Amino acid sequence: MKKLIAISVMLALVAGAAFAQTTVSGVLELQWGGIIRSMGADQSDVGMGGISIGDSNIQLSSSNDDGTFSALLRYRGANFPGPVSGNSVPADGWNELHNRAFIIWRPIDQLELFFGKDGDGKFNTAGLSRWGHHRGTRGVGVENWDAQNYLLGNWDAWGFAASIKPVDMFALHVALDLPGAELFEDRFDRIQVQAALNLDFGKIDITYQGEKMGDRIGLTFSSGTLVEGLQFEVGGNYGLTSEVIRFGLGVHYNGGDWGVRARVFGGDFDNLLIKADIMPFYAFDFGTAFLNIRIVSRDGADLGWHVNPYLVLNAGPAQLRVGALIQHGDGDGGASSATKTSWSIPIGMVYSF
Repeated sequence: MKKLIAISVMLALVAGAAFAQTTVSGVLELQWGGIIRSMGADQSDVGMGGISIGDSNIQLSSSNDDGTFSALLRYRGANFPGPVSGNSVPADGWNELHNRAFIIWRPIDQLELFFGKDGDGKFNTAGLSRWGHHRGTRGVGVENWDAQNYLLGNWDAWGFAASIKPVDMFALHVALDLPGAELFEDRFDRIQVQAALNLDFGKIDITYQGEKMGDRIGLTFSSGTLVEGLQFEVGGNYGLTSEVIRFGLGVHYNGGDWGVRARVFGGDFDNLLIKADIMPFYAFDFGTAFLNIRIVSRDGADLGWHVNPYLVLNAGPAQLRVGALIQHGDGDGGASSATKTSWSIPIGMVYSF
């Protein structure tokens, strides 16, 4: 955390000296576990969930007049213990994972240099099937990001990145982690290289991640132009050392007031894991109703699932989120799936500025 604060302050001072105008934004999200009932082998009485901070941050962003320099600083002021259920992010690691502090220099249109950390990730190829499955609405009760195991590209470490764009249809991204006590030559085991080809009918990404990032190579194809209202991405990766194959698909369809999002991914055929999510939604004048359903199978035996309907009510810069969650097992296909079912009625409130 001291390292994080020191680097963030350094970047903020540089940005403050370089830019005359700065935009300030932020968000505060509170979650209440609501009424909770656990059933099964360890059946318990109905209880009350606790209150947690889903998000709490302030962000400053700016750029110079000609757009060649830009900077951003976001600090999350509270450890995020994860949603009521379904997120494996450790409480003590959330700030370090998702802060943002970086400076970008674009000396020419064909070159962009990045220094710092973008906790939201760069070069992401899982725009629909990871965070994009929830698309900022997050949800009440369950929020599984997933997809990072099969769609390579997301880079959110402290380090340096260069993007070379010789022509409009092609870009080459090279990213390298910088902090740490490793020898300089060992640092290149953390390199990521991505070639992105933008075509009229879609985008192709080929990504390589070094030995200490999994030693994998991945291929993704995504498109939003083949069918009106339809976006999709399909891809997979191969572990050069582990020889494990992972694959996945994400689909979004928007029909105006209604739509549906779906994703399926899996891999490791010796111990096959399959996850599938579908989330239809309908937009009203006052908000949006979602129905988030997941099924998980491990090696064709253990089965986990959850059903999570929720309503997002909009009130200007604020949102009220009310939901229900019925969950069998740990919701991720774990060993407890055959014995434990639970339900809860969680509530969340969000204010953004």
